[in-house]
Amino acid sequence: MKNKIILLFLIGITSFANVAFAQVFLHPGISNTEDEFALMRRKVAEHAEPWYTTWNNLLKHAEAQLSWTSHATATVDRPGNIAVMYRDAAAVYEQAIIYKVGGDTRYAVNAVNILNSWANTNTTLTGNGERYLAAGNFGYQFAAAAEMMRDYPGFNVAKFQNYLLNVFYYPLCERFLCGNVSGYGAAHNDACATNYRVNWDAGNLASMAAISIFCDNKTNFDRALNYAKNGDGTGQIGRAVPFIHSEIWGQWEESLRDQGHSVGGLTLYAWFCQFLWNQGIDFYGYDNSRFRKGAEYVAYYNIMDGSEGKYPDPPKTEYCRRMGTNCAQHCENDFNTERYVRGKLGAGWEMIYNHYARVKNEGDKVHSVYEILQQAPSDIGASTAIHADTYDTPGFGTLTFRSDSSASILPWRNMDVYPYSVTVQPHYGSTIVNNNTITVTGSGDGIQSTADNFQFAFQRVIDNGAIVAKIDGITGASGARSGIMIRGTLKQNAANVFLSLSLTDGIILSSRNADGSTTTEIAKNSNLKTTPQWLKLTRNDNLFTAEISANGQAWTPVGTITVEMPRDSYYGMAVSGQNKNETATATFNAVEITKGNIKPMLTVSAPLEEKKYVENANVTIKGNALDLDGSVSKVEIYGNETLLKTITTIAADGSFEYLWSGVAAGNYQITIKVTDNGGDVIAQTKDITVSEKNNDLPTYLFNEGTGNTIKDVSGATKWTSRLYGGLAFGEGKSGTALSFDGVDDYVALPKGFIETLSDFSVSMWVKPLARTNWARLLDFGSGTGSYLFLAPCNDAGYLTFTMLTSEGTKTSSATKTLTLNQWQHLTVTLGNNTLKMYLNGTLVANTSNFTLRPYDLDAPANIYIGKSQYTADPYFKGLLDNLRFYNYPLTVDEINQQIAENNTTGIFIPNRNERFFSPNPATDHITISGQSCSQVSISDLLGKLVLHHTMQSENETVNVSHLPTGVYVIRVKDVLNNSQTSKLVKR
Repeated sequence: MKNKIILLFLIGITSFANVAFAQVFLHPGISNTEDEFALMRRKVAEHAEPWYTTWNNLLKHAEAQLSWTSHATATVDRPGNIAVMYRDAAAVYEQAIIYKVGGDTRYAVNAVNILNSWANTNTTLTGNGERYLAAGNFGYQFAAAAEMMRDYPGFNVAKFQNYLLNVFYYPLCERFLCGNVSGYGAAHNDACATNYRVNWDAGNLASMAAISIFCDNKTNFDRALNYAKNGDGTGQIGRAVPFIHSEIWGQWEESLRDQGHSVGGLTLYAWFCQFLWNQGIDFYGYDNSRFRKGAEYVAYYNIMDGSEGKYPDPPKTEYCRRMGTNCAQHCENDFNTERYVRGKLGAGWEMIYNHYARVKNEGDKVHSVYEILQQAPSDIGASTAIHADTYDTPGFGTLTFRSDSSASILPWRNMDVYPYSVTVQPHYGSTIVNNNTITVTGSGDGIQSTADNFQFAFQRVIDNGAIVAKIDGITGASGARSGIMIRGTLKQNAANVFLSLSLTDGIILSSRNADGSTTTEIAKNSNLKTTPQWLKLTRNDNLFTAEISANGQAWTPVGTITVEMPRDSYYGMAVSGQNKNETATATFNAVEITKGNIKPMLTVSAPLEEKKYVENANVTIKGNALDLDGSVSKVEIYGNETLLKTITTIAADGSFEYLWSGVAAGNYQITIKVTDNGGDVIAQTKDITVSEKNNDLPTYLFNEGTGNTIKDVSGATKWTSRLYGGLAFGEGKSGTALSFDGVDDYVALPKGFIETLSDFSVSMWVKPLARTNWARLLDFGSGTGSYLFLAPCNDAGYLTFTMLTSEGTKTSSATKTLTLNQWQHLTVTLGNNTLKMYLNGTLVANTSNFTLRPYDLDAPANIYIGKSQYTADPYFKGLLDNLRFYNYPLTVDEINQQIAENNTTGIFIPNRNERFFSPNPATDHITISGQSCSQVSISDLLGKLVLHHTMQSENETVNVSHLPTGVYVIRVKDVLNNSQTSKLVKR
């Protein structure tokens, strides 16, 4: 990295306009923030209680052992094999904490391996209605663990984000609470909005929030927040705490049901509040601290004296809700003393008490929470005990959520920046805020070399800004450096710019220009060695300017430095004794952080650079464009610098989408530019390659008659396929055919050709012997998360073709049924974004806007004939003959000619008007009449392309002398996609 250093004068600026992505959320910022991990390290290193006991309990926990390996499986079912998921979720959460606190990379590697395994393996979370419980209770735990490991080498963050979104968030969590937003169905599992209790809603709220933070998806995050405020279910805070009995007590939604679910649901809701708090949103205090009142109510009722409740029942109000699909009213009017009796303690009380008592200094309002915490310290892990001490919520809260004291310095945060380690340090730092005075004490080896050790009090700032501070005094270590810093991350080796004052060395401007590089001294004034001194650091994109002042009014430049930093960075005060055995204390006054305009935020979700496209491609370009302090004016999309689309109407959630259709083979750079209402521009580029279409496609005539393999007659022996289940041959439409018994017969085709198709056709003769809904003629894909299939019968008995990929789902259903015990010719074609199905040459389905392509599939692992990838579907029963694949859409004339010829050789010759070329038969050359830029293709009788030519004029001569003697198909297509096809005889 080259850095332009300018001393004393500001003479230029740089831009990070091409750095389109800024983290919408603080990271780490789900279960804990980096400063909280720093506190855990310190307390464990000092053997301070109760942190140290909890740490040792964590190290002994079953799921925290390095011998724990992944139990990921493709399908997880609740109430079936759900334990494999929740115990692995506990394992990665616990081992991630051990790494973040203790720095032992063995735990990091193991956690990453388990996380990657789940993303690579698990495609479905299913079961009865409790699948929504599973998604809510374990989605946030996976997200919290992944958040801790997001920067660790080898962790496939993008894939895990996709996993959380497409297995948990969209099909289950969001669908359960909000419904229909992503097309997965109605809310609340098609029941009345209040049918499900608050513990169901709370878990799904927690998972929606956590997954959104990990994926940096503000739209999805806001959906959870809006539901908690205004939703129609029991998770809306006004329904979660439906009755306020006093300033202290609020009746919890499940309190009259039983205490296991009350404590469990309350804990899940606390996790949701904690996630929001870490992102600067105080839902703990929302609606006059409504959640606190519910927590105090539940805690009070469950405080025990021996086997009896310690206190009289709190006041209660009859609670009624609507249930079922008919919304019948159900009421509860007293505490349930029969089921899950009182005394359920749970593992979340430390988190709740810490927030209200230590962070907010409201300990006088959570007496019962404190008392129950004494009966149930949060110092153990999850277990398989009954509610509320199950794996639904993580344990060890005394380690992860216990603050050091009740002294809050918000909006500042502070931490000692030093290695992940539980080795005790000679000294630790601190930050105290008293009105306008901030006192920072620091130790450590300083901000130097390739890694730092110091006390940092900071705030997060996105994009440009400035920090000003007056240093009134420095005491302690003689060589100490105290000052203001802008830092890229909170890691020990992070890029930073530091303007400091030393009582021995004076004013020093230094920088680390990239993570892990060596700190460099930029400028120095040895004459200024006294306090008070005013310091100022300004960021203008990637240009940092340092200034000093004697009075805070007239400023003198110190120097400037260009350093590439993330858009979101940390502005604050840094103090180090420059010696780990000594401390220094600096007193700051008049500290002010000025935040500039926040540029637009652009997240591009498609296209993916690693995706394989095939010519005549559909390239979906989509993402989110947000502006946190204004609005987005327009989104412009370019292909190789040519403007493709300008979008000026941006959805409320910031989403945009454009389909670039018919893209030819070649290399393309796609650029997305976003302009906000202030004129600032952010851009992001994606490079994609569109390949030429595959001409090597299989054709199967099934005339083998015996054996367990079928050969491809196109001449490519690699497409030979295997028969399974005892699949036999029977009398075919021509020769023999495959005869499927409907029990276990199927064919597995070789991999490698489906994902190279764009436009295509597939044709076959089929004779069904049974009408079984959702049996498969074809099913290609990778499990139930990426597939295309052709089914002879849907629930209505009609032919259906469906594709599901990461780009969405498309379905085309016919208006006809297949006739039993009769041979019928079936063809599916896809071209010009239209999916058509023909039965005996008659069009029976015509679906436009069918924008998915076989190349959209994720490298199909299964290419089946006669069998579904979904194990619950039946096998096909019937006969199949003459199965052919093409890399273009057949026309109705070509289909009808194929039906009419019905030859046994597998030869299909279009019989079109031959006037557009001559002579025919030909020996050396043919002359073609057409239009300039028309595309000429000549294929053999099995569809393999043998010649391609682009016409430069209306009449051209094409050399065919090199073609072997035989019969060919010639096709000419003009720029409007009008085409002519005919038979060419070569002599």
